[in-house]
Amino acid sequence: MGTLLVCPKCGSTEVAVTAEEMFMVNTGDHYCHSVKTHDHNAKADCLGCRWEGQRAHLLESAYRIEDAR
Repeated sequence: MGTLLVCPKCGSTEVAVTAEEMFMVNTGDHYCHSVKTHDHNAKADCLGCRWEGQRAHLLESAYRIEDAR
């Protein structure tokens, strides 16, 4: 599969990303904006050291996902 993404500050693999959608406040209509978890500008948070940034800032680990199992 793919490589593991890690926190650029502490190297932890315990990183979460946020999916976002926007809706019009008065009508509830969906506004054409969304960020998916795989987008480079998705908000990223390290659960280990509390670093905050974007998915694009995460680093690739030398270990592959298959090796982590």
